[in-house]
Amino acid sequence: METIRLNGGLKRNNEKEITNFSDDEMQGFQDEMLALTDNQIAIQKDSKRKIIEKAINEVPYRANEEWETQLLSKGNINKSNEKIITPLPVLFPDDDESGNSIERINEMVSKICLQRKKVEMRLQALEKTKIDLEKSKASLINKLIGN
Repeated sequence: METIRLNGGLKRNNEKEITNFSDDEMQGFQDEMLALTDNQIAIQKDSKRKIIEKAINEVPYRANEEWETQLLSKGNINKSNEKIITPLPVLFPDDDESGNSIERINEMVSKICLQRKKVEMRLQALEKTKIDLEKSKASLINKLIGN
């Protein structure tokens, strides 16, 4: 601390003028108490984990929520944002040809099944990404704590 004070401290207006600072500003430079027992080490790691998780949780969730909403809207999963309801296809047109209508119905069913599979695959990819991100978050926290 003495070296910091002699070399200009934390705040410097110019090379010649040095502003004084209090001991409260030195709190950031002081080390924690050295943990000697396993219990103290566990308590110290737990407190570091809580501090890191608190800092992570302080980040507004709004940005993540908007990102997730945008991804879901691309897959047409989130229909609550739409103001206009998409009209349903006409299942039985005025045609009396029963063969054509059955073919059209089969075609529509196959398209719907394909769309459903695409949405399910996107959902699975999003869930996998979420799990991977949670694992990487946990590993980063463990690295920061020093496990």
